[in-house]
Amino acid sequence: MIKYNFIKIGVVFLSIFLSFTAWDSSAFAQKKNDKIKFDRSSAKIKIKKTPRVNSFAKKQTKSLQGTHEPTVSAEQFLQIETLSQDINDAVIRELIYLIQDTPMSEANERAALLFRLAESWAKKRRYFHFKGMELHAAIDVSQGSKKQRLIDKQQDYFTKAKKNLIQAVKIYRKIARDSRYKKYKRMDEMLFYYSYTLRQVKYDDEARKVLVRLVRDHAKSSYAPQAFLYFGETYFEENKLDLAETFYKRVLEFKKSHLRNYALYKLGWVYLNQKRFKNARTIFAKVVSKTRGSQKEETIFK
Repeated sequence: MIKYNFIKIGVVFLSIFLSFTAWDSSAFAQKKNDKIKFDRSSAKIKIKKTPRVNSFAKKQTKSLQGTHEPTVSAEQFLQIETLSQDINDAVIRELIYLIQDTPMSEANERAALLFRLAESWAKKRRYFHFKGMELHAAIDVSQGSKKQRLIDKQQDYFTKAKKNLIQAVKIYRKIARDSRYKKYKRMDEMLFYYSYTLRQVKYDDEARKVLVRLVRDHAKSSYAPQAFLYFGETYFEENKLDLAETFYKRVLEFKKSHLRNYALYKLGWVYLNQKRFKNARTIFAKVVSKTRGSQKEETIFK
């Protein structure tokens, strides 16, 4: 099978999924009848300013004085991420309370709360997984008891990551399988996030089933092209080129999708591997024409 620059896939998937690590704001507003309601559009979670938070803020302000542009070191980034866990934990506690207080008669609102809770657990999983992966370099250069302590610490991080993953998957699965949530207006988005979380930990079979449901039940969803691209990439890697061709072409059906040029480019590689050289040449010419001068898609030419 003809090889190509796999950096392209990494860059493209980074742009597709980078937004997944972020969680959007929600609101917890008090109504006249004193019943707490949920609104995702404008959340304001109040977090107590502890001495640790205040100390960090002062150090950050001092370190940035006299500079034209704010800069964040790796150490500062980790500090920020650590502090964000306090906020995320507060969000989780509030969401659990709101879910318990929301009757099933308000299924759409309850599903939205559950979705947000799953996102929060997934965020905690990513944090602990990152902390564990970060220790690899230190473990490699350590010896004796220090090395073992670092290995134990890393394992603790990975254990916590797995526990949070299980919590997220349970909630995603609950929304997906409970018929009372079938009319949830963001079901397509939830299914995609659910599948993405599963794929991060190599639960590929279940992830594929979730994506099949996504494209079956929500064929016109803005997430459908990403699902089709995933299948195209999977079959391309498995050298099942006829299937890969089918799914890359499905991506092309979405005229407004930002994935169209990349899918077209990969379709050219399918034809090249099938020794359909004339077709490949035509496709690559289209890609060049459509992306010439575009900095966003310059990786296609590397």
